Amino acid sequence: MDTSPTDPKDLSNLLGLDELNEAERADFIDDIGGVIIESAVLNFLLTLSEAEHVAFQEFLATAGAGEELLEAIATKYPSFLDVLEVEIAKFRGEAAAVLGD
Repeated sequence: MDTSPTDPKDLSNLLGLDELNEAERADFIDDIGGVIIESAVLNFLLTLSEAEHVAFQEFLATAGAGEELLEAIATKYPSFLDVLEVEIAKFRGEAAAVLGD
């Protein structure tokens, strides 16, 4: 069994998710997911030209919300997924570093 800082079970233990009820766990995960996606969007914007930035902002305004939004971004801007993966890995590493002490 993998117990590295990026192992989801280990991260769940570090975050104390096992101690939360199902509704609290879902809310917590939604909140963290939102923060990670916002960070990925901001970092993705840094990779775009001014014209691409404007087009991306317009796309976001009309693309929906939640999982639909993420799927739409991934379809239209596949390189966003690379930025998102980096943000997820950073979160996992930072959470393990902070909570693992």
